[in-house]
Amino acid sequence: MGVFGVTGKYARDVMSKLTPEDMSHDSFKFLECREMDLAGVPVQATRISYTGELGWELHHDIKDSAKLYDAICTAGRAFDIADYGTLAVNSLRIEKGFRGWGAEMNLDKNPFEAGLNPFIKPNKKVRFIGQDAVKKLKDEELKSKLVTLI
Repeated sequence: MGVFGVTGKYARDVMSKLTPEDMSHDSFKFLECREMDLAGVPVQATRISYTGELGWELHHDIKDSAKLYDAICTAGRAFDIADYGTLAVNSLRIEKGFRGWGAEMNLDKNPFEAGLNPFIKPNKKVRFIGQDAVKKLKDEELKSKLVTLI
């Protein structure tokens, strides 16, 4: 399994050059996943970006990585596309207040201490693993709480 991220203000333009599918905001909403072909490569595209910018994660068969990478670079040439590394991604995600496993989230912090309250639904009608523990934690006093300082 390989994963590429196409992110930034021109991400939609780059993606649109690679597929006939409608990549508009109304058609492909935030957090939506879709199986599609990009430049003839089957991918599972998820509209999300760890940097907080417009973007997609493209999960694909590792054997197709070179073909997909070349297609993305060719489509993005008109927009001055460039590679980015993990240090850049970390800087951007921290600036956005996004949490990272192993950094802000780990086995020593519970989800409430990590500031993930908006994503926790302890009273969800559908049962999930850990639901009773989450309900108990919700009523306990926090020992610490992660916040973003800007």
